[in-house]
Amino acid sequence: MERERKFLTNEKWSKYWTNEKYDQIRTYLKDVFKDLLFIEKTHQYYLHDKKLYSVSAVTSWYKPKFDSESKAKEMYEKYYDDPSSKYYHMQINQILEQWENTKNTACTKGTDCHEFGESCFYFMLGQYDKILPDFKDRLADGKFYAETPKEEAIVKFWIDLPECFIPIAAENMVYVEELGYAGTFDILFYYDATIIGRSESDSGFVIFDYKTNANLFKNFNNETLLSPFNDLLNCSINAYKLQLSLYQLALNKIGCIVRGRRLIWLKDDSEYEKFDLNDYSQRLELALRTRH
Repeated sequence: MERERKFLTNEKWSKYWTNEKYDQIRTYLKDVFKDLLFIEKTHQYYLHDKKLYSVSAVTSWYKPKFDSESKAKEMYEKYYDDPSSKYYHMQINQILEQWENTKNTACTKGTDCHEFGESCFYFMLGQYDKILPDFKDRLADGKFYAETPKEEAIVKFWIDLPECFIPIAAENMVYVEELGYAGTFDILFYYDATIIGRSESDSGFVIFDYKTNANLFKNFNNETLLSPFNDLLNCSINAYKLQLSLYQLALNKIGCIVRGRRLIWLKDDSEYEKFDLNDYSQRLELALRTRH
């Protein structure tokens, strides 16, 4: 029996599509970062011919180096004769090849999910012409359809999101010239507190990021990140705390008040988990200024 496809409708924010308040925010964000150039092939950012470090490069400065050769040798020696291990009777080169294949597959799936999520953003704003080419065929009868479990998780996220979170930007590039870095976040929302009867002073931006990791908390031997973040375990979710804080720092520098950073963990069972991430923007600014 064919599984019923899950889909989005876009009535939730339709009354805000032409709202001048949000259009001004979008225009401001586009204009203030308009001089930033991204070379996709080499994954490099340039500002007026000056090369900037990517956010992923900056976060890597604080992660211990992973020695794949040594680790593969360790797995070989430990598990070669263990029938219960996935490394049973595997040579070192086979282990390395498996890891590389797993990484490439994960990257491809992650890219597909991010592009579907970006297309959902455009659909929810009624900007059908901006839906990415690979997902044009998902649009039918005023609905936008998911095909995979992780895409269904994204659809569920959009359905669950309260109306007071106004979609502002998708795949928006930001930079901090004085600190020498740039990056691109998945989605930016404006939490408009007035929609739920609260004061405008409670409003502000919330940065969201999709993640497709198999595990966000995996850590070996209580290894920590590097100084000055060695109070944090070396695991994916802590690296993402730094990543979203770098995006926040860039927005803070142009006068945007950021109220939160949220990670959306997409799962293979069509569900998602949402994590509120700590703010490390001030610690990162101090660390980067010290490094420079």
